[in-house]
Amino acid sequence: MPKIGGFLSRQGGDFAFASEMAEKRRQLREVEAELAAEACEASAPTREAA
Repeated sequence: MPKIGGFLSRQGGDFAFASEMAEKRRQLREVEAELAAEACEASAPTREAA
């Protein structure tokens, strides 16, 4: 009988884990880029009308 609710091989589980980690790294890079853009905007000098 085939396994139910699991991976058929260790290799399949390793591939799924690696894929998930790659997605998390991509999401982290997006968040870091957003935070860097916000920090850049916050530190930019503003011109006030006199």
